[in-house]
This record gives sequence, C-alpha cells and structure tokens, in this order.
Amino acid sequence: MKLNIFAVAMSAAVLTSAVANAQTTVIETAPPPAVVVQPAPPAAVVVDPAPSTTVRSEKTEYGIGGILGSERRTTTDTGNCRQHTTQTNTLLGSNSKTTETCY
Repeated sequence: MKLNIFAVAMSAAVLTSAVANAQTTVIETAPPPAVVVQPAPPAAVVVDPAPSTTVRSEKTEYGIGGILGSERRTTTDTGNCRQHTTQTNTLLGSNSKTTETCY
C-alpha cells in the first residue's frame, strides 16, 4: 500500500508539473489611439471702414446780388485725398477748375 501511495504521489507531482508547463501567455494588442484632427479656425476678415468725406463750400458774389459774377470754392476731403474745385461765373461765361492732391 505504501507503494500505491508513493505511485499516486508521483503521479500527482508529474501532473502538477505538466499543468504548470501547459500554462499559456496571452498577449493582447490594442489598436493605436485614434488621432482627431481639428480643422483650423477660419481666417480673420479685416474690413477697413469707409473713408470719411468732408465737404466745405463757400460762395463769393461780385456786385449787387452777384450780377457781375460769383465764385464758388469747394474742398472735399476723402480718405488720403483732398479735392479743390473752383467754379467762376461771370457775365462773359463760366469756368471750372479742379485740383486733387493725395498724400
């Protein structure tokens, strides 16, 4: 009977070592993390304000009630430019002169 117990103990030892060798290793591989590409923000739109316009006008009359003639001077400032207009009306006719200066 001692032999049977020894044989059973030996069998158990062999099975235990066989089970220990039979262990498997599982290696799990996961896909790489997703890359989220965010679109670039829209480009800034810069709108220049409309240039301001200033108009100055003065009229000079010659004679009583302008019977001998008149002269009108107009100055217009727009953005970087200034425009001078001189309009002369006389008994002989009319004349107009315009000069523009941009700086």
